[in-house]
Amino acid sequence: MKKSIVLAIVAIFVSVFVAEAQERDLSRLNERRRTEHLLRVAKEVVMKHGPDYYREVAPPVIERKIINESSHWSLWEKFPGRAYYTVTYPYDESVESFHLDFAARVWIWEDTGVAYRVGFGNNHGIGNLDDPEAWKGVDMRRYVMPYERQPPRERRDGERGGGNREGGGSGAGRGR
Repeated sequence: MKKSIVLAIVAIFVSVFVAEAQERDLSRLNERRRTEHLLRVAKEVVMKHGPDYYREVAPPVIERKIINESSHWSLWEKFPGRAYYTVTYPYDESVESFHLDFAARVWIWEDTGVAYRVGFGNNHGIGNLDDPEAWKGVDMRRYVMPYERQPPRERRDGERGGGNREGGGSGAGRGR
């Protein structure tokens, strides 16, 4: 009897461990679970590091990308061929404007499900979120992006709003 109870407990722990490992590798999740994970992680990161940039004016845009030769040299050097997702929060251009064409964007590794960078429409961001050593001894509560509302831009006929789609300006702190 005791042996079967111990085996049941071990089986539960193993199944929880396997489920968590699969949750981390987003390529192993079905689309619904992967989308839920990406949206949850992205919202947590934006609310922690730039809550004033969080928007729900439209559904966030999720894209899968792979680091290649045209990626930033430091990413290509460290992570060639590694897949990641971006979760981008659009904003209403009739209400406000940003330097970039999004309010916030979060970069999340596919193989770990962990956010490694957050960028904001003001062309600033925070990198190395996935590297505890980079932030050792740093109070991450200090790294909250300040927000200053910018009025909508005046458009000329045929002009499209927004700025650089990728973003990648200077990072607050120790950006990638």
